[in-house]
Amino acid sequence: MTFSRVEISSFDDAPEEYRFFRLLNIFSLLKSRQIPILLTYSGETLPATVSRVNMDSIVLKAPSFQETQERRAEIQFEVLNRCFYSEVFIRQANEDGIVLQFPSKLKYIQRRRHVRVPMNQHPVFFTILYSPLYATHEQEVQLANKFPHFMYESQQDKPSLRVLFQMLIAEITQITHDYDLVMLYKKPNQDRNFYENLLLREQKAIYIRDTSLLDSYIEKPKATEWTNLAGYMERESKKKDEISVLAEIEEIKKQDLRNFLVSFAYLPIRLYGNIIGYVRIESNQFNKFIISHFQIETLLQALEIFSYGITKIHIYETYYNMRVPAAFIVNLSVSGMLMEIRNATLFQYLQNNRRLKITLELNEKIIELNGEIIRFQKRIQDDDIIYQLGVLFFKSHPGDEVILEEYIFSRRKALSA
Repeated sequence: MTFSRVEISSFDDAPEEYRFFRLLNIFSLLKSRQIPILLTYSGETLPATVSRVNMDSIVLKAPSFQETQERRAEIQFEVLNRCFYSEVFIRQANEDGIVLQFPSKLKYIQRRRHVRVPMNQHPVFFTILYSPLYATHEQEVQLANKFPHFMYESQQDKPSLRVLFQMLIAEITQITHDYDLVMLYKKPNQDRNFYENLLLREQKAIYIRDTSLLDSYIEKPKATEWTNLAGYMERESKKKDEISVLAEIEEIKKQDLRNFLVSFAYLPIRLYGNIIGYVRIESNQFNKFIISHFQIETLLQALEIFSYGITKIHIYETYYNMRVPAAFIVNLSVSGMLMEIRNATLFQYLQNNRRLKITLELNEKIIELNGEIIRFQKRIQDDDIIYQLGVLFFKSHPGDEVILEEYIFSRRKALSA
């Protein structure tokens, strides 16, 4: 059993083991198993083994050791899946071996369980697996019971946009047939109306329950999922007097009444969590009903599933089903991989949607793996930001793990040749 010497700088901020009996057990294990030690002395690194462990000293055997006046040395060894390091003091060297003063502490770094191999920008294809949309299991169960078909479709690898759209329209028309579906990302800024700009500013639904009541516009809602003009009034009141702001909101209210509106809402559609459009629903003087809080809550839940579904479709088409890869592997092991992407929006979105379905081509064989992102980091390359994702595999198809192991073995062999 051998191992390579680790750079001393790797131990700069490493944790330390200083408990005496723990140290005694470690050196006793080295002796009993004859685990090799690397002894660095007078500029040379020599192989050594522990021949005796005392309460105040350790005796090493190093056949090629040549004593000088130097009394300081360094030792490194690997045991218990950790690489240990310590500076030691040499008391003496004789025919019995090299007598070291028992070290007061050992620094250590954790070794990886599985060997990683560099992949030289090997392409990887992935899409997201379903992740809970709500914080608690109870909320997820309620959502599944409320929208069983909607939820089923959104959990597919590639949901059908047509089916998602039909289900969304079905939910809307249960409340009102007066609705619009608008894609804002195609609309120039100068063409957006007041409520569209407010929707983008607030980043949440705009809901006016009753256009005949000023309170519906300016009283801060108790719910956090939607708002009205309360935030707008607060911001504008810092620029001018409150009476002027109230007069402005009253004019907006009158315009809504002139448009025969009784109740209405702007409900956001999102891609990667960013608003790209909205559904506008209304009741008017011809049907005269108030859109309730419960109805708004129901539509917001349906739109959250719809937004998740269209994001999943976009990821599937961009990162899983494309002939030209958009993601690459930096290194690979049996247990996981480090991959790179260049899309900041996706990088942010994946922090809340960490479970992936991954396809790799290794030695002309296609394997499928499920993984979870456990690390997010960035690096700079030629003034560009590269986004790195550390993925831990947790599931594979029968036989795929064997293909992965064989590939890593052959890759290591090729790299060391």
